Amino acid sequence: MTDPAHYAIETPGAAITAIVRLDAPAPRIPISGAPRELRWDATHFYAITGNSVVRLPRAGTATPEVLASARMLGELVLVGDRLVWAEPSTLHLAGGPTGRPGQVTTIPRGGGTPEALVSDIDPRSLAVSGDRIYFSNGDAIERVDAKGGARTVLVPHTGTTPLLRSDGRWLYFTRQSGVSRVDDAGHIEIVADEIEIPIGIALDGGDVVILANAVINRPRPEYARPARLLRVTPGGPARVVWSQPDALVGGLEVHAGRARFAQRALTTLEPTVVEIALDDRR
Repeated sequence: MTDPAHYAIETPGAAITAIVRLDAPAPRIPISGAPRELRWDATHFYAITGNSVVRLPRAGTATPEVLASARMLGELVLVGDRLVWAEPSTLHLAGGPTGRPGQVTTIPRGGGTPEALVSDIDPRSLAVSGDRIYFSNGDAIERVDAKGGARTVLVPHTGTTPLLRSDGRWLYFTRQSGVSRVDDAGHIEIVADEIEIPIGIALDGGDVVILANAVINRPRPEYARPARLLRVTPGGPARVVWSQPDALVGGLEVHAGRARFAQRALTTLEPTVVEIALDDRR
């Protein structure tokens, strides 16, 4: 996105919330349905609410227009003049034979008939670099051209469902107990280890920002770990910016040197928003 404006969901994870502008004063735009994956262009916002991909005009407070729906939806990205999103597999979701394989789906930003870019997979996370789309497939990471065609497997196994973010040269991804990066030739480098539950990843200049969920172990408190926000310069150690015991976190985004994410206390599970400068140390 070349638009200098920067927007966010006011309270990530809340059923009824609003779209707010972070870099300048602007009216709140109410939105419901536990919105996530907010994207925008010069004229519209795009988001996922419930099981639907929606859009609404940046000017005014119109009711969101449903562009497509699916039983499950992963991440959403803008690629050229199209929207692209992940539809995870629902095969055997309830332990039975029903469901359908997942796919990466695309549609014009103005609406139309959704088309499968890649089929018979299990995608959740997406990243874009130029005309290349990266997607998770189970615990693997693959790449496809934005116009479709043959798939390339970059990382066959990560040990978990990875989250993906690209800086144009490297694709950063979460894996079991850490974060690594891979280039288009398949060369992999470790970025950070000993992060038990990496739940969010973002890029800030040349650094990687990692959000890790708490490890809660009441019978064995010696194995418990706090939720943490970490900043890593590749090749250097991870630096803890924020930590909180017994917290569930998610919805990480980074803009202009500040991190923003949702936190839930185990006692209430009501989300609150944490905003913190990335040069802070706590």
